[in-house]
Amino acid sequence: MHIKFYSFIDGQKVFLEGQAIKINDFIGIKDEENKGYILYKINNHTCQFKRTGLANMELEFDLSKDTIGHYCNNLGLDFNLVVKTKRLELSDEKIIIEYDYYLDTEYQQTVKLYLITKNGLEKV
Repeated sequence: MHIKFYSFIDGQKVFLEGQAIKINDFIGIKDEENKGYILYKINNHTCQFKRTGLANMELEFDLSKDTIGHYCNNLGLDFNLVVKTKRLELSDEKIIIEYDYYLDTEYQQTVKLYLITKNGLEKV
């Protein structure tokens, strides 16, 4: 399975693509710039998202409630954030996520994530 990953934050676009890999229960792609992986796992009506490497992030997207995410990097920055999921579309072919995140109750920004699979039903 081939995955294309798009991230839009404050007008900046990140694009990655590659062959899907499976790590534990997560599916993802290699993130060369971060020296790690971008991983996801669908759980019924929610989606877990992880970024590993020089910067690590764990987020859960749930339309029915706000969730707590975590970010840390190799420079010592380490914090929790509140994730308010605004859009969550989950299918075998694509995942579309739009969310706001907050630090200390203060709005930071809106983020849009897209994961597109070329052959969504193909086994990883």
